[in-house]
Amino acid sequence: LPEPSVTENTLVRLGWLYEQMTALLGIKAFSPSVLAEAIGEETAERLESILAGKCAAPFKLLDAIAEYCSADAAWLKHDQRHPFPTEQSFTNYGNAFYSELSSEPFTTLHIVRANNDEGKVVLVKQINERNFKIYPTTIHMSNKIGATGEGHQHQFRETCEKLYQGAGNILGYILEFDDFHDIEHGVCHPLLSLKSKNRSFWVSDWWDAEYLERAGKMEEYWPGFNQLVKRVHGA
Repeated sequence: LPEPSVTENTLVRLGWLYEQMTALLGIKAFSPSVLAEAIGEETAERLESILAGKCAAPFKLLDAIAEYCSADAAWLKHDQRHPFPTEQSFTNYGNAFYSELSSEPFTTLHIVRANNDEGKVVLVKQINERNFKIYPTTIHMSNKIGATGEGHQHQFRETCEKLYQGAGNILGYILEFDDFHDIEHGVCHPLLSLKSKNRSFWVSDWWDAEYLERAGKMEEYWPGFNQLVKRVHGA
């Protein structure tokens, strides 16, 4: 069989992205006509034809679709990188990181920890029902780290406290590594993936010194969690 053409590959990626957005928002909220109007098309006819494979999508149209869906335009057009872009990782998680996270209004900040010994963290800032930014970090929520990791933990504790004091809705998660990896690297739609995941209260507890008074009465979120909280708070 002949290999798929570039146009066919682009259509596959566009179709996948459309399915992701429909699963996230619902068919009525993400129909071809809604998308067409949102990206400046005069009618839905051209977009419907493109999705049906009847004609190729111009690059400018793909750029507009990618922007509307928070997707990576280079992936959508040329199959480069991953479906969803990620922000550059910070080296300091104190004031500069807090300023970045709070630099624009957001509906929810999703803070995700990998459920393994390393305990890496990724943040997803949800700007609205469909748009977001992914922040990979070098933070390790674990006791099995070196001195640099401890510094990041202390900075991140202060940032979380500031966020909880009024920046918006904060949700925590603990995910299996494969699910975490896909969000961290922009392989899957993070809002769709998190939509089906159970939430965890680890974020609201780990930065709060009052948690230490309750720690002995609660099951740890992961082995060593209480020890981590005590160390970060200097208890």
